[in-house]
Amino acid sequence: MTLGLCRQFHCLPSALEDEDVSVLRLLAIERLGTPDEPDPDQGGGEYE
Repeated sequence: MTLGLCRQFHCLPSALEDEDVSVLRLLAIERLGTPDEPDPDQGGGEYE
């Protein structure tokens, strides 16, 4: 999770750790409202 956030926000893990925990809470809430993307290796999607 940490490395993914660092890629997303273009920062080092130490900079991410310095952030307030409320940022992580907001990201968790955002993830709950985001639909899962279909796995292209498993098939599925809108063109089947």
